[in-house]
Amino acid sequence: MYGNAGTDVLLGDLGNDILDSGSDNDYLYGGFGNDTLTGGSGNDSLYGYGGSSSGERDILTGGTGADTFALGNNAFGTKVAYIGDGNSGYATITDFDGTQSDKVQLGGGISDYTVNYSNVTGTSALDTNLYHKGDLIAVFQDDTSFSLINDTVF
Repeated sequence: MYGNAGTDVLLGDLGNDILDSGSDNDYLYGGFGNDTLTGGSGNDSLYGYGGSSSGERDILTGGTGADTFALGNNAFGTKVAYIGDGNSGYATITDFDGTQSDKVQLGGGISDYTVNYSNVTGTSALDTNLYHKGDLIAVFQDDTSFSLINDTVF
């Protein structure tokens, strides 16, 4: 599914969706399944996770602009995506750039999260791996610049 110029809201559904919003400030919701979300230019918000798909693996690419990669929130109680699967379900964030004011939206508190560095996806470069209480929830592909302190919102 492709968006046009202007602010778009793209909604995936069951299955493996490909959503590409194009330009401007857009909202992409992947839903259930292994989705690929691409924000393009503008300040985009990407929500890959559908809610209860075991082993769900989504690919999130924000593009240029200050993008938000939503992996949880604290609205109406704490919500965290990709938990309960150990290391089998997570989001791969392909182009995180804190210098463009990209942010990761999380649920709970900072003490619930840890990071480590290893090669999980992409080239042989190190990835930043984000864990919530031992469950892998995100891999920042070929990137070690992500900071829990500077690059998150709750």
